[in-house]
Amino acid sequence: MSSTELVIITGLSGAGKSTAIRCFEEMGFFTVDNMPPALLPLFVKLCNERAQPVRHVAAVVDVRGGSFFDDVRAALDELDEASVPYRILFLDASTESLLQRFKEHRFPHPLAHLSESLLDCLETERRLLEELKGRASVVQDTSRQTVRQLRGEILRLFSPEEGPRRRTILVTSFGFKYGLPPDVDYLFDVRYLRNPYHDEALRPHTGENPDVRAYIEADPRTAELRARLADWLTFVLPGHWDEGRWYVGVGIGCTGGKHRSVMLACDVAAWCESAGYRAVLRHRDRGRE
Repeated sequence: MSSTELVIITGLSGAGKSTAIRCFEEMGFFTVDNMPPALLPLFVKLCNERAQPVRHVAAVVDVRGGSFFDDVRAALDELDEASVPYRILFLDASTESLLQRFKEHRFPHPLAHLSESLLDCLETERRLLEELKGRASVVQDTSRQTVRQLRGEILRLFSPEEGPRRRTILVTSFGFKYGLPPDVDYLFDVRYLRNPYHDEALRPHTGENPDVRAYIEADPRTAELRARLADWLTFVLPGHWDEGRWYVGVGIGCTGGKHRSVMLACDVAAWCESAGYRAVLRHRDRGRE
């Protein structure tokens, strides 16, 4: 059985296939646009036989292929016989919404050579794709979806759970006296917590030092803040993923970016990893003094 998993993207012109293939590429898939269907079995075979097999691939197959598109049924049957795992994502939309999109973007329909009427082209395309739609694993109606909503749905349905393109939280500790980091979406001020700077024995160390941590943990507000941050992340992060975002930046600041913010940033990053996200931890001002 093939270790390469294939997603076949198809559907009506104007329904969002270009958006979909870009989204799959961002997820780390090896992607091919407008592939002749007859090449699908060979394509998977080549991906599977690499020294490091390509595990996730996606290809757009649609009526732009002209006479090549006639081979789609035989190609799918061959994939079935070879026990190749594949899913078909069919992007659909109402005729009214497709007509509006063609008017707005002014791109020609791929079947325009068959008829001068855009409506006739859309109806012909529906008939040609009817069997493929019937074999689809997922039929997504994009009539009322924005681009971001479509991306979010594709991420939810098809995102691999492993690999470098996992959803990522960039956690940055910083000092307010050095200015705000420009690349954060959310910012938390922890300057009200007990400050190790006022203890001369602790002042030279950073928030990663066990004694510094114990000093900050002695403030009862520290544990409550950590719990509230976890609750907040649990609530807000799924909304970002639903909008098709891959990265969220969280900034945690104290006065100098050396003690309290460093410790809390480490805790937030650890929580993110335990929740299945990829955490990138950065201490912008640690040691800056």
